[in-house]
Amino acid sequence: MPSTILDRFCQKASQIVQSQGTACFALSAADSRLYLQAAADLAPRDLLRPGLCVEIDDDSQFAAAVVQAIATKTCVILDSPLEMSDAHVPGPAMVLPVIWERQAVEPDEEAVKHPVGVLVLWGKHGADSFDRADEQLAKALSKQAAALLVEEHQSVIALTQSPLSTAAAELIGHVAHELRTPLTVIQGNLQTMELMVGDEITQEDQQVIKEFVGTALIQASRLFRVLSATTSI
Repeated sequence: MPSTILDRFCQKASQIVQSQGTACFALSAADSRLYLQAAADLAPRDLLRPGLCVEIDDDSQFAAAVVQAIATKTCVILDSPLEMSDAHVPGPAMVLPVIWERQAVEPDEEAVKHPVGVLVLWGKHGADSFDRADEQLAKALSKQAAALLVEEHQSVIALTQSPLSTAAAELIGHVAHELRTPLTVIQGNLQTMELMVGDEITQEDQQVIKEFVGTALIQASRLFRVLSATTSI
């Protein structure tokens, strides 16, 4: 199902990194496939169709880049045009793993880092390749993508078992998720703005920063609502 929130996220990612397009895929652990959740293609032609499915266990260049990115938890940059199933996008292309992170709550509990998708950006405006600054921005954006993907597909992510009663465990899991998502978005927005602030800020950057501040304020308000609802139980 198309996601308006993820569509908007992809548009902002393309604007921030100055790429021609951005796509966000969800990773299915059941069949080793990527499913397109949202895309923003700023090129004149429509390259990606809704519902695109990509195999990641074949011998394609894209599949190899996805496997490498997920295995190493790092960004993979390809200088040549990229084929994703029957969709073709221009180079350079940047493939990033989208990792959902859950911090340990109990002393004997381990932190969880679970790959939930892939973020792909392609076609750098005004340059032949992506640089280190682009990678840093994209990594900050991938953290936001993880929070949004998990929120869209919460039923796919299994919560860690708790010795508490089922009702109490479900309440704690729900509250923790509701708090974690806006906090991740706020953190990601602020980290991205920090990377964008330099000696000179363009008018376009000012608009992006203004949008990110607005998003952070909205998510902060959401946190207050969740806390108020929790304390009233």
